[in-house]
Amino acid sequence: MNEKPTQVNEGTATPALAAPASHQGPLTRPTPGRLQGERDLKQVTTSLPTADHAEFAGEVHQYVREYIRNADQKAAFFFASATALLAFLHSRGAAARWLKAPAGWSLSDTLAFIAMVGLALGAAVLLAVVFPRLKGSKRGIIYFSGIAEYETSTEYADDVSRRALPDFVRAKLQHGHELANVCRRKYRTLVVGLWIGSVGAGAALLYLLIG
Repeated sequence: MNEKPTQVNEGTATPALAAPASHQGPLTRPTPGRLQGERDLKQVTTSLPTADHAEFAGEVHQYVREYIRNADQKAAFFFASATALLAFLHSRGAAARWLKAPAGWSLSDTLAFIAMVGLALGAAVLLAVVFPRLKGSKRGIIYFSGIAEYETSTEYADDVSRRALPDFVRAKLQHGHELANVCRRKYRTLVVGLWIGSVGAGAALLYLLIG
């Protein structure tokens, strides 16, 4: 018995399974040069300072300046205290007690010597804290000595006018770093002066109690 061939209408025919998209054509891979270009563009885009960076630079700059001002105020206060105590000891004749042959020194004489020398050295070191630290860029748009390197005010104004926001942010961050180094040196000197002055003040207290 012959079977009749089955007729398949176009409307009811099952479409053939499509090949996966990944096999429909040749793979397109980015060239190494294109990848490097995209990385460079991304790096440049992310490294450009923004308004947030500008705000951060301003806050850091103000923060470091406040700490510098704090160090100068502390140094001035302790310098005045050390010199006042030194003058008081001198008025009490402490210097005359140790300005003689060391062989004849008593305990009070030794304490007077340590007190006056310690206070004098401490005051000198504390005075060094407030000395200006004139270090920085030879030419710049923020540091006053760098601004003075411009020959005229017009040259400085033109240079600033040509700059964009990223230049200002970078200049302020660089100046903030320079100020941070100044602040660190000030506090290191302040600590040394306080330690020396404290030794002198302690010896002065013992001298006043004993004498």
